[in-house]
Amino acid sequence: MTAIDQFTQGAENLFNSEIKYGYKPRTYNKTITGNFLLPWIVVDSQYPYSEGALAGDANDYQTGTGVFMRYLLQAYNAEPSLLQNHKDAIVDSANKIIQSGFGTNAEPAGDCDPFTPYQVKNDPATVMTAYINRLSVLLLAIELSK
Repeated sequence: MTAIDQFTQGAENLFNSEIKYGYKPRTYNKTITGNFLLPWIVVDSQYPYSEGALAGDANDYQTGTGVFMRYLLQAYNAEPSLLQNHKDAIVDSANKIIQSGFGTNAEPAGDCDPFTPYQVKNDPATVMTAYINRLSVLLLAIELSK
């Protein structure tokens, strides 16, 4: 097996696991329902939306969705077939993200939500996290739709 084959197989395993465990159903604004990527995952959790981030660092871990989507974009640009099985899930999320009211009144509620804007006192940059996460999903979906 070549190094490229090993990379491709490892990337496929990672993406398949992320989709399996990380995409969870959620409703925003009582009308926008879909599966959306969580910023961190506790595998087989009964309450994935309420799980705390590692070391209690939710402010940093909220960016997990954006970081992962940017890496997916790089992987897709290197090898488009890697995301063939996940294109529909990503594009569907993007179509929901652009709807008016997205990111409000999340159900189920919980801190494990990368798309609802929030601000931490003395850290005004946190308010941008939700928008950066949304943008990363949209950019990947645009590339996948070409």
